[in-house]
Amino acid sequence: MTRPHAHSIPHALLLALLLAVPTALASGMPPAAPPQTSAANSAQPTFTDAEWTKLNLYWEKVAGEVVKMSPSASQILGLTKPGETITYRQIEDSDQNGKDKVHIHYYSRFDSYPNLLLFYYFDKSRGIDHGYLTDKNLHLISSYVWAATEDAPVAMGLQEGQSGLAAEIRWWAKDMDESPNP
Repeated sequence: MTRPHAHSIPHALLLALLLAVPTALASGMPPAAPPQTSAANSAQPTFTDAEWTKLNLYWEKVAGEVVKMSPSASQILGLTKPGETITYRQIEDSDQNGKDKVHIHYYSRFDSYPNLLLFYYFDKSRGIDHGYLTDKNLHLISSYVWAATEDAPVAMGLQEGQSGLAAEIRWWAKDMDESPNP
């Protein structure tokens, strides 16, 4: 004789959930727009006031390139519904110069979501993109990784996303500290 587990989901509830999920997906329910942030991570690095000032000066002077985001990446980040597109402006920087760029870092803003930021890192040698969507306080909202061998990006787990975002924030902070004022 087997005993049901105390944690098991009643069959009726499980059946209702299984029927509801495909219905919600088929109806094209929109993602949360704008996405909500996770709880603040006190260990998460941030920019100093001087670094923010300098980054904003670069933003104003360089203006950034306008880029159309891949629909699959924007959906993973929770910015669009299937079939929708979104554009953003980005500033690019790298440790290397010219055509030798291997590790390329991007800082991006959305005109349609002024309180959201996208930090995007491309490892050219491995063919892997990493994207980190944050609120204006640099709290991670969502993230993805996209290998060149894959058709679409994959959402990162919270811990992996926070770790990658922390590395990007540290890289940009160091870059701002070492760069002259524009």
